[in-house]
Amino acid sequence: MQMPKVVYYLLLSLFLLILMFDTYLYFSSISNFRDALNQALDAAIVSGVNDPGSQHGELFVDYDEAVAAAETCLRKNLKLDENLNNTFYVDSAFTLEVKLSRDMSSSTGGETSGNILEGKFSTKIQLLCLKILGLGALPYSLSKTQDFLSSYI
Repeated sequence: MQMPKVVYYLLLSLFLLILMFDTYLYFSSISNFRDALNQALDAAIVSGVNDPGSQHGELFVDYDEAVAAAETCLRKNLKLDENLNNTFYVDSAFTLEVKLSRDMSSSTGGETSGNILEGKFSTKIQLLCLKILGLGALPYSLSKTQDFLSSYI
């Protein structure tokens, strides 16, 4: 018995619909990752700066507070659980490094030192097309650096 052409068109349409959904999910996820990582690094700077030191013109980052604030912000913005996973993202990992930058020349001609926060977020995006084909999730990784002056006058 031969299947009518309508069934083939319906299956093809369903596959194209799934492909469109996966494409939208992938590109919107990348955009969300960038925005969430930017906000997480900002939250790390705001939470991690030591207030008593800032009264004397020097900013030091408390690493533990910065990491906790960045992870909380990342989980909230991407709607992740405690393990940094959700329905679409699995095996996620976030790392934050605080590095001293080389001396930078300021606009007044003096030398100032700065800190660099480097955040790295990696995950695997589960796409429906890949599940149907029996393939694993699609890995994605993003890193962002945020620098700020550690002393001011």
